[in-house]
Amino acid sequence: MYKFLRTCLVILTLQGCAVFTETTPPQPKWGQVTVHISLTEDLPFYVNGRAGFKDGECYVELRKSIFPTCLPHELLHCFGWQHNQEPNQQYCRVE
Repeated sequence: MYKFLRTCLVILTLQGCAVFTETTPPQPKWGQVTVHISLTEDLPFYVNGRAGFKDGECYVELRKSIFPTCLPHELLHCFGWQHNQEPNQQYCRVE
């Protein structure tokens, strides 16, 4: 049992976070989207960006201090990608 656990630990260490990330990119629901992007620092402290729709157009707000880091994450939302409602940093790595 100890050998098995040690082997698993070695594999996870070598793989790093890649084991837990999505391996296939999300597929777009739409082929064309009108996007409005604004840069602001007026977001809750735990939010680096957000995207939403109004009148068929996608509105993206990004924290100016980390631009363009989270732009891909928010643009994916404009094309229909959804993760659960918990904040996450998938396609948005802020260090």
